[in-house]
Amino acid sequence: MILLRILLGICILALALAMLVFFIFAGLVLPIWMVIHCANSSASAKRKTWWILAMLLLWPLGAWAYAFRTVKQPLLRWGLVAGGLATLGLAAVALTQPKALDQDAQPVAAPGAAAPAPSQE
Repeated sequence: MILLRILLGICILALALAMLVFFIFAGLVLPIWMVIHCANSSASAKRKTWWILAMLLLWPLGAWAYAFRTVKQPLLRWGLVAGGLATLGLAAVALTQPKALDQDAQPVAAPGAAAPAPSQE
């Protein structure tokens, strides 16, 4: 039983480390890399300007879109799609989680339910 807990802890730590590396790459490395790639590309100045603005304003989604648009290998292209969708999914989950109640906050009644009685402390 102890060995199982140790293995589970190692797996959780490895998953957390993999997620950290992925988010550092997705949120920092790839966008900077794609801005530099776009600036050094042979595209017209107008097209470069629009792509760089999109990448800066839609950080990191603009970089994913630019990378998908410029990458020619199908496997790498669909890997970018999967990574972008995973990023969007995890961001959506993180943004929709309810915030923890403070110690002093009063509980809120569900719609149509009776209001909770005030606590007597």
